[in-house]
Amino acid sequence: MKRNLLLGIMTIFALTLSAQDKYCTSFGDYLTGNWQEVTGTVSLRSEKDNRLAYTLQSDDKRLRKLLRKHAFCLRHQGELYVNLRNSKCFDEVFVKAYELAGGKLLFARPDVTRTPGGIYVGYGDRAVPFSIRGFKSKSKLENLVCYMIQGAKERGSEETRENINFFKVTEEVMRQQLLGQEELWNEYQQLDAKRRDDADVVIDFLTRGGKI
Repeated sequence: MKRNLLLGIMTIFALTLSAQDKYCTSFGDYLTGNWQEVTGTVSLRSEKDNRLAYTLQSDDKRLRKLLRKHAFCLRHQGELYVNLRNSKCFDEVFVKAYELAGGKLLFARPDVTRTPGGIYVGYGDRAVPFSIRGFKSKSKLENLVCYMIQGAKERGSEETRENINFFKVTEEVMRQQLLGQEELWNEYQQLDAKRRDDADVVIDFLTRGGKI
């Protein structure tokens, strides 16, 4: 009797978690709070050699295809994830997103920003900078950099793969984010210049500054 009761409670709890999952199909929908409920159970599985990137899983093939193809972001068990499928710069994965004031979203990925005179390596229709950092584990934030999403067009066409627009969080961006927090900014400035754009540093200082 007690076992059946416990199983019943666990089932209700699982259904509650599932009911909390929801998604947006565009950045505009995210900004306006236009969420759609996920009508089924989904999970996110880490990539083998890329533990901070996730592949969406579901026994419901229709639901899995829908979310992988059309979700701009997914709120799963209280956490927010951005779907990078619609960006030519990254693999087709979901990554954890951090919410900032003004509707901005922040996420961590390898550095794909272009610098004058830099060396680039081609991967299909992509070209990414060649650097020592690229050989390091993608499963550690210190080997990644942060980006802020600034806009995305509506879904529904072949052009949507180009519709996640983002910019790298540089020292100048951090100066703007930490404006008025002189003690924190001075601490940030004491870091080695090579460390100031590392994702673990950016996320730490933005968290301590109350930005995320």
